[in-house]
Amino acid sequence: MEQLKHAADHTKVVVRLPEKWLNMYSDFITKNAGAVGQVEGALRSIAYIIPGRFRESELASESLNSSVQLLSLYHDSLLTRALAHSLQQKQHQSPHNRYTRYYCSRSPTYRRTATMLQVVQYTELLLEMMAKRRGEKTRWRVVVLLEAIKALCRLVLMRLTNSRPLLSPPLPEREPMEEKAEEETIHSPPSETTTFSEAGSEQWTMPRTSLTLPPLPTSNDISSYLMSKVLTADDIKPPKALLHRVSGIGEAAEIMYILRPVIYAAAMSYWSQRDEGKRKADWRPWLLGISIEYAARQLAKKDLESRRPGGARGLTQLEKEELKRRGWALSWWAMRGTFYENVTKGMIQGFAKKLQNKPLLDMVGNLLQDYEYLWDDFYFSTSTIGGVAVPSCPTPPSASLPGITFPRHPAFTNHPLSTYNPSSQPACTRTTPSTNKMRSKFKDEHPFEKRKAEAERIRSKYSDRIPVICEKVEKSDIATIDKKKYLVPADLTVGQFVYVIRKRIKLSPEKAIFIFVDEVLPPTAALMSSIYEEHKDEDGFLYITYSGENTFGESS
Repeated sequence: MEQLKHAADHTKVVVRLPEKWLNMYSDFITKNAGAVGQVEGALRSIAYIIPGRFRESELASESLNSSVQLLSLYHDSLLTRALAHSLQQKQHQSPHNRYTRYYCSRSPTYRRTATMLQVVQYTELLLEMMAKRRGEKTRWRVVVLLEAIKALCRLVLMRLTNSRPLLSPPLPEREPMEEKAEEETIHSPPSETTTFSEAGSEQWTMPRTSLTLPPLPTSNDISSYLMSKVLTADDIKPPKALLHRVSGIGEAAEIMYILRPVIYAAAMSYWSQRDEGKRKADWRPWLLGISIEYAARQLAKKDLESRRPGGARGLTQLEKEELKRRGWALSWWAMRGTFYENVTKGMIQGFAKKLQNKPLLDMVGNLLQDYEYLWDDFYFSTSTIGGVAVPSCPTPPSASLPGITFPRHPAFTNHPLSTYNPSSQPACTRTTPSTNKMRSKFKDEHPFEKRKAEAERIRSKYSDRIPVICEKVEKSDIATIDKKKYLVPADLTVGQFVYVIRKRIKLSPEKAIFIFVDEVLPPTAALMSSIYEEHKDEDGFLYITYSGENTFGESS
């Protein structure tokens, strides 16, 4: 009996282990929310290098992308539970989070349905890729089935919210966790140097205690703080009053908007597989789909003007944001169906060819060519509601072109912690590796007034470009770049600029390269615009030096 009792106790301990591990994982996620967001962003960035590297790379890349999105969704649920206890102290939430969190806590059915909708959106492109292996007929069946499942979920959500318009995404967006401030111990030796903040106020380090006195706040900081405490009309409304109920024409318009993807997918499936038809170049599915969406928008506007006091002026902030998002979504019809095949595709191909063999710009051309395969062969790469699903290789910030906005996965725009926020961290971080102070040859060869005039002329003519001077560290044995002066897009990241330098000097993949701004290694995720604003020279240029791994000086 003693042995049987011992075995039963041991079994109970073993059964409880998975629950214990899950609780430990949950605690780790909630206590390290910022680090979790950075890890998720790093995993997504791996998809940059996968496409085209090996056979069927798009399937592997999209599998990685979908896995990261599902993991992020699970992390969101953990963080939402952790934030539930601190929401009473949190004075301000976005209207979207207030509304969606209200229904998630009030209705378990809403939460499960919204989660299912998000899961389908995160995996739809991967499922389409897998179905394509079994033929076009199977692929279109899967596409129509997935669109029907999403439409059913949206209709259920509309019913649970008492006929209120849909929001995208239907779940609360991730919010930064408030971390308790801890006393910092300064290990660096006392210094009498003075650091100047952006506003010009001093940050002084006391020589004896090594404690740092923070700079005085500027008037802008005070104004921003006061404005953050101001309550608007939407802040005092109950959550469900942030979206008004629709009925009659407005309800019919919302149902049309929900069913449009199913109708369009079914029409594409029918006409693209007909032997006697024009297949993807047939205009009938495209005209049918855009007509339904445009008609739904016009009916919603008509209902708004006739039933709502004040018309569009009576909309809440949340309603205005959703209406604006749906308006921009109409532009995506330029990337769908026959309009893409007959019009947009040729324009993009011609534009990509013009960018070939041009510094920096050829990166955009290569990116367009990578996306072209996905736009041509997969329906879900451009067609969905609530943020167009991104193909597996995510678009870097530098890929924004006039008149063209690349698709982004919903998770990229809905998770603030997974993206770089220049205001949340310094543009450059002091690290152990450093280079010896060097004199810029460009400064020696050109007088200050000439450099300043040239920088001002560049900034006035190209407001979205940054004048950068890139030079090699003198003692480095790395190749010398053939061009010092660059006009860098403001939304280019440091990592992408490093890629440009590697390509210019034709550096082999096994060799490392480091770039420095004021003897500091900038973070690769930082935007060049933030680096420029913090470290630009008096003459208006941003001076960057590069070197190999053998030129680091001794750490101070």
